Amino acid sequence: MTKKINIVLFFLFLVSMFNARAVVLEELLAQGALKNLLQDKVVGYYVGSFDPLHLAHKNIAERVADYFCDFIIIYPMWGNDGYKKRRWSLHERLDMIFAVMAHHPKIIVTKLDPFLLQEIFTTVDAEQQYIGTASPAMPISQVKPASFIKAFIGILGSDQALALGLVITTDSRKEAARKNWLDIFMQGYKYVVCPENYNRACVSALPVESFIVVMRNSDDVSALDEMVGERCFVTMEIEPLLRKVSSTEFRNLLEDRKGEAIEKVPSEVWKRISGELSEESAG
Repeated sequence: MTKKINIVLFFLFLVSMFNARAVVLEELLAQGALKNLLQDKVVGYYVGSFDPLHLAHKNIAERVADYFCDFIIIYPMWGNDGYKKRRWSLHERLDMIFAVMAHHPKIIVTKLDPFLLQEIFTTVDAEQQYIGTASPAMPISQVKPASFIKAFIGILGSDQALALGLVITTDSRKEAARKNWLDIFMQGYKYVVCPENYNRACVSALPVESFIVVMRNSDDVSALDEMVGERCFVTMEIEPLLRKVSSTEFRNLLEDRKGEAIEKVPSEVWKRISGELSEESAG
């Protein structure tokens, strides 16, 4: 009898694994299931260019979801940085995320813009309305987690943590820029909708109370004393071979040594990229 029960349980386990899939925010909203699923849960917020999504991104998202947070939102920057032009469009990068994360039941994916994302997961803090302006035409107020969310935790690389948290220049303008970015970074500021401000809206959409700092390269974050600004962090290690993997490295390899480039991204991403390259060659 016990043997039969174990066989049934094992079969049910296999079925659940086969049916496991990422949490699509739009489906949760349509089903009215968002609040019940995330009630009193800690939600990670992982923002990046994901241009393209590579194996380190995948490893980070999965480790955070498995060991640090109840769920994690992986979310691409919607616009271009002032210093970085995107190789793949937002639509293509979203497709990569959906494909790679399709079978992880604790990773939330969405194609909603950052203004709608903020509206769904936060509420305006009555004590922090209209606290200033990002520009004369852009009044801002601060938001806090929606009542059903326990807390948001931000995920960032050690290089980004150092750039945000350390004074590394005597150039007053660069130092002012660092402080300004730290002041809005994942602080939950509500901006008026304007296309040129999508990146600012992405990084400030959700108010995180602390961080998970992912150790990259040979970075030493000890000088930060476990704080980025006024918020604390814990560090997370990833596989040694992935610590140096970056989107920039992949794009450079793609131009010169495609064989090495293949090893940097998940198969789902390479399938899309190789198809695109084939079309370009045919054209």
